[in-house]
Amino acid sequence: MTLATQKIGMWGLGIVGWSVLKYLAVQKINPPANLAKIKFSDFSLTVFEQRELSPAELALLSDLGVSQEVNLENFLNSMDLIIPSPGVDLRAYQVYKPKFYSELDLFAASFNKPILAITGSLGKTTITTVLAELLTKLNLRVDVGGNIGVGMCDLIAQQADLDLVVLELSSFQLEQAQSFYAQGALWTNFCANHLDRHDNLVDYFNAKLNLFELQESTGISLLPNELLDNPGLLNLANLKSKLSWFGLTRPEEKLLKLIDSGKIKQIYYLRDNFIVREQAGGFSNLIAISELDPSILLINWVALVGFLDLVNNNLRASEILPGVTLDQKLAKNTNVIRDQVWGPAGNIINILREYKFAGIEHRVELFAEINGVKFYNDSKSTVPEATLAALERLTNPSANLKNITVTGAAHVNTNTYTSNSDSVTISFSPIILILGGLGKGVQRDKFIGELADFHRKSKNLKQILIFGGESQDLKKWCDSANLNSLICADLSDVVAQVWQIAKPGDRVLFSPSGSSYDLFKNYMVRGQEFKKLVLK
Repeated sequence: MTLATQKIGMWGLGIVGWSVLKYLAVQKINPPANLAKIKFSDFSLTVFEQRELSPAELALLSDLGVSQEVNLENFLNSMDLIIPSPGVDLRAYQVYKPKFYSELDLFAASFNKPILAITGSLGKTTITTVLAELLTKLNLRVDVGGNIGVGMCDLIAQQADLDLVVLELSSFQLEQAQSFYAQGALWTNFCANHLDRHDNLVDYFNAKLNLFELQESTGISLLPNELLDNPGLLNLANLKSKLSWFGLTRPEEKLLKLIDSGKIKQIYYLRDNFIVREQAGGFSNLIAISELDPSILLINWVALVGFLDLVNNNLRASEILPGVTLDQKLAKNTNVIRDQVWGPAGNIINILREYKFAGIEHRVELFAEINGVKFYNDSKSTVPEATLAALERLTNPSANLKNITVTGAAHVNTNTYTSNSDSVTISFSPIILILGGLGKGVQRDKFIGELADFHRKSKNLKQILIFGGESQDLKKWCDSANLNSLICADLSDVVAQVWQIAKPGDRVLFSPSGSSYDLFKNYMVRGQEFKKLVLK
């Protein structure tokens, strides 16, 4: 691609917008002689942002040599190339599609180091964060970007000091990509989300799938077994990378048939208290689940251990990544690599045993205990499945992981676990659950039914407090499900009601299950406001 005598427009001025403009402004002033797939020449930069810019922002644009266009139609018609921010809904502007160029494609064309990319509906941030921390402990120079961390274009200037990057990617970022390539890609899971932005579930699925369809045959992919339950959505023939799969249990026969046909490389699941790797009918124990930090969900550990195994055995063995944890002489011997890293004294297994997750703000974050009441901020919960996962974390007796036996056909349940003797049911302290936000095109009546099922089994949903733009619907569904619920005027009223209801030993879970845009700029502001109200 050549950026020559073109008018380049940046649509949106958030983290992505500033990152792109700063990067391109530097290239305009000081074009590199040879940088990956982009040749820079004379071009102009213009930004369109619908909100009013501050004097400081206008001054910075001037310093960067960027002009501002305040009329969207003029902006769209006058630009030769437009880089939209991921938050911009482009459905009404498809006539301009030939002009659109994604941030991901710009990044990939200018970044020369290996890329590991994480997508999915839930758990992306946790897995991205933990993976980067584990790779750093393996003496790799790693940074994080995409949906979290720094703007992707900021990483381009840092690449000389990096061995690789780990990117968290949303469907908004992936849907416009055409040439982005990740050497390793992980899909955490899939559930309905962002149906206010995607026309239907298929479009949302295909945006995620784009990450894997753009991979080359040398790439590695790790996908959840659950995708095979949607054969109409997933077309394996379009995926060129080395396919591996993961789940809590051994896959069903339909997946095993795919393995026999050679379409699938490896599978990872739980067997007899171990995370195992199965390949061509044989399996290897990688690590006992009792040795892993119990604050991380088991399904996330299966994904992380499997992805680390794939990265080590494929990217290191092919020298795409440095062999810093191994003798370089052994770097191409896959069997020796596996034996060393997963053996009793192996590097990866020791790092996993010692790893303790510090947690992430706004994700089941225990931030206070006041008068015997524990407060959890899970404002990042913007879909029902995230709230159900948060409840699982709070009711999962993970401190007793050493006593749990998981067999090849085990079903891991929130409330009942199989020990070495009998099935036991464990009761938990009461939970006051706070719901709110917007469903993003997803009706939450089914979710409320799942909450009712959860309560029937656990008996620990003491009260549901509801606030925000869809309060009346949530209340109606709670009443139909015979759940004890109360509508609050706003978040301040929610906290006031908590203090009226809560008793020592109770837990308060702020896990709205919907987006924040009815009342707040984003989920971070929403979570910070909740914490401020509790702590004041």
